[in-house]
Amino acid sequence: MVSEIGSFLFTFILYKLETKKHTIKQSETGNYFKTITSISLPIAITSYIRSGLSSLKQLLIPISLEKHGLSHTDAISKYGLISGMVMPILLFPEVIINSFSGLVVPEYAYFDTKRASGKISYATSRIFRITFLFSIGILGVFFFYNKELSFAIYQNFEIASYLKVLSPLIFFMYLDSIVDNILKGLNGQLGVMKCNILDLFTSIFFIYFLLPIWGLNGYIVVIYFSELLNSFVSLYQLNKLTYLKIDFINWIIKPILGITISFLICKLLVPITLLSTFSIILHIAIFLLGYFSFLLFSHAFDS
Repeated sequence: MVSEIGSFLFTFILYKLETKKHTIKQSETGNYFKTITSISLPIAITSYIRSGLSSLKQLLIPISLEKHGLSHTDAISKYGLISGMVMPILLFPEVIINSFSGLVVPEYAYFDTKRASGKISYATSRIFRITFLFSIGILGVFFFYNKELSFAIYQNFEIASYLKVLSPLIFFMYLDSIVDNILKGLNGQLGVMKCNILDLFTSIFFIYFLLPIWGLNGYIVVIYFSELLNSFVSLYQLNKLTYLKIDFINWIIKPILGITISFLICKLLVPITLLSTFSIILHIAIFLLGYFSFLLFSHAFDS
């Protein structure tokens, strides 16, 4: 709360200092206020709805797991295993994507005001290519080295199987982050919020009916359904605003071949000691080096 108040006051002071440098007519201020309000109010309302639904979803998961037959302690423990141990590891490399994904919002807003559809398509193609190649490489790390990472981070193998099962979602989670920011830059932020609300409604529905029957496996199914729904709806919205063409050969097929070949070569040529963190880090580093070398020599970066 203190940080939010401080952030607001600091921004407000900067705003006042900046407005003193410019002469703004009252009529222009009114237009700006109307424009800002027309954008901010719908987003605020949908954000409140999303926040409430998200809280309901978090409360409903352990309750539904108890209905499956788990004790209260086991239900909280299993839920925490996925949301508190597995998901943070899978999402950690996304900080690299997030470091530039937020920057695309003003860039796309500028392109949109200039009606530069060609630049929008070109930028989207480049961003998608980078995101596809990066996310599939990280996917390969978690898919092939789930046991090693589980032991290196938590000194047990409890989450290894979940890392492997959920690792394919990395591709969709990282991509969705980029798509959402592009849509916001193209004035599609309300569509993003509607998509998130739809996702929460459907997730709550399946959590309520599926988890009492399938338990934790049902929760994994819900996570998959949620991420896939969110990604495909977002891509559909983006496709309506800009020309989007996915290069399946260079962006998907070659990267999948790259992680497979790189892992097989590493497994044959580089011994790995499970109890040695240095050995695990070295193996993964060589794996990623082999992966990006394959992409380089197969001209996947040139598409």
